[in-house]
Amino acid sequence: MPFEIIYSGYDGLDLSYRTFLPDHILHILSAAKSEASKTHRSVAAHIGGVECVVSSSGAVGGYQFNVDTGPLGVTWLIKDAERSDPWGCRASIKSLPLALFGAEEMKRRCDEFLLALGAQLRPMDCRVSRVDFAIDMVLPGFTLEPNNFVCHSKSKKTDYRQIETTRAGDVISGIRIGKMPNLQLAVYDKRQDIIAKKKAYWWDIWSQHAGREIAHDQIVWRFELRAGRKAIDSYFNSTSWELISHCFGNLFRNIASRIRMVQPCSDTNRSRWPDDKIWTACRELIAAIPPHSPTALDPKAILERLEDERRIQLANQYFGLETSLAASVGYDADEFNEFLKRIAEVRDERLKVSGKNFQNILASKSALWKARFS
Repeated sequence: MPFEIIYSGYDGLDLSYRTFLPDHILHILSAAKSEASKTHRSVAAHIGGVECVVSSSGAVGGYQFNVDTGPLGVTWLIKDAERSDPWGCRASIKSLPLALFGAEEMKRRCDEFLLALGAQLRPMDCRVSRVDFAIDMVLPGFTLEPNNFVCHSKSKKTDYRQIETTRAGDVISGIRIGKMPNLQLAVYDKRQDIIAKKKAYWWDIWSQHAGREIAHDQIVWRFELRAGRKAIDSYFNSTSWELISHCFGNLFRNIASRIRMVQPCSDTNRSRWPDDKIWTACRELIAAIPPHSPTALDPKAILERLEDERRIQLANQYFGLETSLAASVGYDADEFNEFLKRIAEVRDERLKVSGKNFQNILASKSALWKARFS
């Protein structure tokens, strides 16, 4: 079967820091979280020279604050006080900035962010909680067959069908082997995934890596190797970034030897089946990966595209709401302009009543937009 690898790189990286933020930063986060809880929506906050989005909820593990620094940044989980567990900050780095800037650069940016907030950091105060590596392929005529994967007897294999799939019948669109926070292999239709999650920038990334235009109707299969904290610690006997960050390739080679995609043959022992050519290519690529491999794309252009796509989405939603409201009160197509005039009158009346409250709401939403797309 002919195939083409159109992308490979780190797709996920979670870092935990043995540090806590100073009281004045926690006070800002607490006030933002309180406002978010009252309004039932995330709010913007300015900390460390960065516009952030603060959620109304925290996260499991004792994290009181959930802070997002935008599409090209990091989701931070932060504890509000020192406890018996000294790991007070956790950074979940997104796939887009990893593809654009690389793992080492994103780690440096995480360090700088914490230092700008006044946190105390030492070289060994960062551990790796999770790292993912993805390989995207064009595989004409490929059918995902779970029985063609063999794994360690202790690994758990779970088939699943993606909710987003539009395919009929029993066609399997993905498979996961293993369970986090140990090791895991996921194989799935990445094109379906990016359409469902509105991540159109992946076509730019694929085209840049492939050196040709990747059509939007082209099916792309992703082979994603994931290592959680337990797998990392088991393999390296350490989770320290300083000690293991340049050896991730060794870890992924180990995963690719423990979970394999094979070519069926007459041997009754499936563990002796030879590697499929696709898997051989994956293993060869993993063996040669550099520690950190950024993508040569313009981050500003991608961020502007994301902003434009969000505006278009809002405009479509706005038109849909107008149409639904017009239908609900009995207007037909010929009367739609008259309906819009009536809506404008109602809007003017509400603006007069809301007064300063509207100014505050608009200012809050403007700050939120800036935090997400600046």
